Amino acid sequence: MRIGLIVNPVSGGGRASRHAEAVSAALERRVPQVDMRFTLGRGHAARLAEDFAGEGADLVIAFGGDGTLGEVADGLLRGRSPGGRLPQLGFIAAGTGSDFRRNFSFSSDPATAALELLDRPARPIDAGRVSFSLPGGGEGHRHFLNIASLGITGDIVETVNRAKMEGTKSGPLVYLLHTLGALLRYRFPSIRIALDDAAPLDAQVAAVAVANGAWFGGGMKIAPDARVDDGLFDVVVVRARNRSTLIANLARVYGGRHRSHPDVTIARASTVTVHPAAPGAIIPLEFDGEDLGCLPARYDILPGALMVRG
Repeated sequence: MRIGLIVNPVSGGGRASRHAEAVSAALERRVPQVDMRFTLGRGHAARLAEDFAGEGADLVIAFGGDGTLGEVADGLLRGRSPGGRLPQLGFIAAGTGSDFRRNFSFSSDPATAALELLDRPARPIDAGRVSFSLPGGGEGHRHFLNIASLGITGDIVETVNRAKMEGTKSGPLVYLLHTLGALLRYRFPSIRIALDDAAPLDAQVAAVAVANGAWFGGGMKIAPDARVDDGLFDVVVVRARNRSTLIANLARVYGGRHRSHPDVTIARASTVTVHPAAPGAIIPLEFDGEDLGCLPARYDILPGALMVRG
């Protein structure tokens, strides 16, 4: 077996960098061919994943946060040739939120988690593919593994990522503090959303989550019933009533107890399209914790797109 290990050295405030050698050494005790490479900035993890796939890696491991994992998945899926072989995917969590790992059960010690990956069989999981508008014009495309969202969440992710670049310590508390700040200042947008072939719905929203996994935002169980292998998105629409109601119900979202709230709608779909209600309105998007574009956008589920060890 040949393993490609992709490390984001700044994930988790440098946690991935501090543990990289220990992870590599643990893998090498079991597998002689381990090639460790470090990311240099946004988008580099996707390019490294494409390189490993082209070089014949059997397993590509993302060591970092949800953004790093999403980039690696994107690189593997974008670089796949028709009928071509795709490496298996593994991940070791070391990011600000690391929400995708909550769908699995791994040790919190990175070197131990690396060995657990080797002992577990690979299973097929779904991925999402989104086409979206770029702020400067044109269209972008991206695959994601966990959750893609819009509304206040796009604003939160943008401020969290800016804070990380400025050296702010990372962790779930960072998301909570920025969530509270955004709830106090954010202007809720109006959108038009359509699921599969159903008639579109117009709504003023606080957030919309197109979920493959259940958690995002540093531990919010936004899609309580989502499964990463059921071939469908769980689409969560949170309507904007007033700020005090949203703040008061924040704890319910962390615990996944918001299903029955009158301002929340949860449905399943394989395709989701979203447009701003006002032409030209800039409504930011995020994918796996990375802010990349804006509406309009189309989301498609890719059932069983990747073989993931977990």
